[in-house]
Amino acid sequence: MKTNYLSSRGLAAVACYDPYFRRATDTMRRSLADGHPVLIRLHPAAAYPAPAAMMQKNDLEGHATLVVGYDDDKRSFALLDPWQNRWGGARGGLRWISYSQLQMEIVDSTLDYMLIPAPLIVQGKISRGTVSARVLNIFVSFYKPHGIVMDQDNQVLREVKVTLEPNQNLEFDGPTTSIVKGVWPVGKKAHVSFALAPTAVIPDEIIVNVQARIAGSRPYPFEDTTVTRAVCPIAILLPQECATEEKDAVAAC
Repeated sequence: MKTNYLSSRGLAAVACYDPYFRRATDTMRRSLADGHPVLIRLHPAAAYPAPAAMMQKNDLEGHATLVVGYDDDKRSFALLDPWQNRWGGARGGLRWISYSQLQMEIVDSTLDYMLIPAPLIVQGKISRGTVSARVLNIFVSFYKPHGIVMDQDNQVLREVKVTLEPNQNLEFDGPTTSIVKGVWPVGKKAHVSFALAPTAVIPDEIIVNVQARIAGSRPYPFEDTTVTRAVCPIAILLPQECATEEKDAVAAC
């Protein structure tokens, strides 16, 4: 059961690349299958009519399009193309581009660079702290693409605030808002825990509000904040599963 995102203000976009086009297309297809579109750049000069002076500048920078789907039978990606037809041609809107054509048109000066504008990944798991105490663990992380991630260690979460919305069946033995500070790069999880009342009835899901501060260094040093509200499924974390979670979560098991 996947997290259902109700709203998001800002996205935790992750950039990746691959010098081998077949692997790059596999990364795109797997990200799309995970429910996340992929932002790429195309060389526009060959297919988008425009004045020569404008086209030279555009071709150096590339024309951004959003990949929103794929069809292996057609061997094609579905593109959402912001090109305005009043500029000439008929490539604006939703269209298909074959894998082979994309290989020719994608901007490859950045080794098939792609940006995946995904919300933060939010997971909820119940673990047992003592004989009678139970803990709700909320894990927050970047979406980790299946390809090579750029700035793997430079783009990080620095502060995560989690607020749990009231649930008539879920009682807590403490506050329902918690803030953690640290450094969590792509591939690592920030961990926030909440003590449950002994009589708490475990629901199948809970609504979680997450505010996270994101920092990075490309193309220049930046900090920003993203806010996500999501319906988070609750799973039971078995003791033997603790080793597979982050080290800072083991103590809660």
